[in-house]
Amino acid sequence: MSSCIQPSRRRQSRPIVGCQRLGRRLWKVGTNSGPHDGTVVYYYDGQRIVQTADGSNNMVQQFIHGTQYIDELVMMRRAGHGDL
Repeated sequence: MSSCIQPSRRRQSRPIVGCQRLGRRLWKVGTNSGPHDGTVVYYYDGQRIVQTADGSNNMVQQFIHGTQYIDELVMMRRAGHGDL
């Protein structure tokens, strides 16, 4: 069973979220939320998120992890900030 929450009709600004069975977010669609409108797709390597992309599959963020701990984030690169 997924642990992701679907939006109610009363709260139109909440994103629609797609999740897999383990509760990891696979994609999110935001509407009526100004600069956060659009689709975000999440890519994983095992349990670590390694990249996010927009609805056209253009890379938005890239996450570089260390090798010692599962949550050891070494670097985050963002499109539009000279990183990608």
